[in-house]
Amino acid sequence: MKGSIYTHKRILHSEEFIGKVLRKDLNAFKNNVSNKFDVDICTNIGTLDVQYTNYDQPFVDFISVLNHKDPCVTSYNTRDDHKFYEQVRSMNADIKIFQSMGYDIAQIYHCLGSYAGKEVKPGKFMNPRYDYVAYVQYIPKTFDVKKYRVLDLNYLRNVEVEKDVIIAFNRKDKWNSRKDLHHSAYIKFPKNILDESDVTEKFV
Repeated sequence: MKGSIYTHKRILHSEEFIGKVLRKDLNAFKNNVSNKFDVDICTNIGTLDVQYTNYDQPFVDFISVLNHKDPCVTSYNTRDDHKFYEQVRSMNADIKIFQSMGYDIAQIYHCLGSYAGKEVKPGKFMNPRYDYVAYVQYIPKTFDVKKYRVLDLNYLRNVEVEKDVIIAFNRKDKWNSRKDLHHSAYIKFPKNILDESDVTEKFV
């Protein structure tokens, strides 16, 4: 699904902003010019992806694309919302079961592959090519930066999946995602874990 012009501008602004505040000795260079889906910035201490967020506790991209083995596409090439939301509900319920059984993050990701009709595309969190992620938070309805921070993905990947770590599929019920035909999932960590993974001072 194509994002809105506003979303696209926010993405570009976030990348430019982070690029300007990075320390010069990191030898950073923009890496996604020819491939917009590649890692945003390369530095001499690792790769850095840039996201913008509306939340103080950002959601980390866990699964980028999961095409369910039972397609949600109607004969008119539109989304069957009832089936889509039922699949989200079912998969989220199973994630809670996996967590209660003590499965780690990688095991949960592996189990979710059983729902897919073809290979799952990992989110930034499950892709080892991404070392760090920078989040830029804006004052609502503006391009004024409220806060930014850099998190260590490798630290977060080794966190135990306790009940206060939330893994869930997106409902995609907002107006700008109602045409999405595939599933995606996020992982949300509690504030104390995000703070422990914060490495902003290494970059700025």
